[in-house]
Amino acid sequence: MTAFSAQSVSKHFGGVRAVTDVSLSVERGERHLIIGPNGAGKTTLFNILSGAVPASSGRTSFFGKDITTLTANQRALLGIARTFQITNLFSELTVIENVILALQPPKATQLALFTRMLGDKTLLRGALELLDHWELGDIAHHPVSTISYGQKRQIDLILAMARTPSILLLDEPMAGLSAAEVVRVSSMIRRLPGDMTVMMIEHDMDVALELAERITVMNQGKVIAQGDVASVRAMDEVAAIYLGAEDDA
Repeated sequence: MTAFSAQSVSKHFGGVRAVTDVSLSVERGERHLIIGPNGAGKTTLFNILSGAVPASSGRTSFFGKDITTLTANQRALLGIARTFQITNLFSELTVIENVILALQPPKATQLALFTRMLGDKTLLRGALELLDHWELGDIAHHPVSTISYGQKRQIDLILAMARTPSILLLDEPMAGLSAAEVVRVSSMIRRLPGDMTVMMIEHDMDVALELAERITVMNQGKVIAQGDVASVRAMDEVAAIYLGAEDDA
């Protein structure tokens, strides 16, 4: 079953064509990798798919429902979650306080209600169980400002998964991580539910190709290749330009 699709999606910023006539289809539970050089339009495409920016033209759908005009918040309510290249945490709060905020129903996440949230034993228990499940319970009460960058990336991923989305968009989840941290985050992605659709932008090709089932290759805002990992790797142009060196991926 098709979980997510884009049909002839384009995005122009003034005279700049960031994404041009991109079409793709991602099945439920698929691990889909998007690669291309810097400026290829990968993050802009993610912004369109998540609703962060509107498409200039084209159509997007979620399990057959047209979501082209829906906002990022409306898409989140449907079950579309997203991480960013830069961590998006409340650094002045503790790790578990960040998780509690993520677990709250969307209409209840106003900071004015924060004290009440901390006193909610059900929320607190759920947050602790989530952190324990991902082996981060030992830092639950640490201020985010005191934990490592790698731990922040892991918490970002946990927050995106907190409400069990149907589709998870990961924008360079390995960026800036040490080798040991890459192993840990990769393990987290492998442990995601099998029916959760995962789309990922990643520059670490060794890791990304181990996680992916299908690949979309972009260049200058356009899709130049799509297919399973083996078929895309076999394409001479793709192998030479995008898979031959990590910096070009």
